[in-house]
Order: sequence, then C-alpha cells, then structure tokens
Amino acid sequence: MEVVRRHHTAFVAGDREGALEPLDSEIEFVFGLFELRCAHGHAEVEQAMRQWLGTWMPGTHRFEPTDYRDMGDKVLVRFTEHGVGRTSGVGVTQEAFQLWDVRNGKAIRCEVFHREADALEAAGLRE
Repeated sequence: MEVVRRHHTAFVAGDREGALEPLDSEIEFVFGLFELRCAHGHAEVEQAMRQWLGTWMPGTHRFEPTDYRDMGDKVLVRFTEHGVGRTSGVGVTQEAFQLWDVRNGKAIRCEVFHREADALEAAGLRE
C-alpha cells in the first residue's frame, strides 16, 4: 500500500521523479474512466497525465485519495477529483477508484474505474 501512497503523495506535490519512482518501468496504466488510451511505461504514463491535466483550467485540478484498501498484491484506492474544464468552464467533482497491482515493491498496473463494484470485480472480489 505504501508504494501507491508514495506515488500519490509525489503526484499531488507535483514531484515528477517522486511520482515515477514507485512505478515499474513497464507500468501499465488503464484510464478506463477517462478518454485516454492505455499507457505503458513511464514516458507514456507521463504523456497521458499531461494530456489529462491539460483538459483542466490551470490551477483548478485537485486529486484527493480518500481511502486505501490493502488487498494483498492489489491496492484499491477511492479518490475524488475536482477541476474546471478548460474548454467548457464547467466545474467537475467526481469520485472514482484505482485498482493497483504491486509486485516486488513496485506498482506494475493501475486501472481506473467509475464504480467500486467494477473495481472489486476486476480484483476478483464482490462488493
């Protein structure tokens, strides 16, 4: 669980290197909730995150992890995201879930879900 917490802490602080350190160099990031393609490796994850953050008016985006659930080699994270759309000017607050796979002290996969039940099902569990 600490691997994912370290990533989030660095991401929220804007620490690029610190955010990448807990991620395996071949990380797979599936942005199921967002209209981004699946990213593989640090460079693609960085590019996808820049693209996502670019959809918000500067200074309005906030990512707030609110709950971490240790599931052995998986970590389920509930988070809230806030921002104002760059083109629409509309304020958005949404809750979603990340399901992380962790091996040998590194995050190897993350998938984003809109519903907790879907994340739990992907983890092989039921709500």
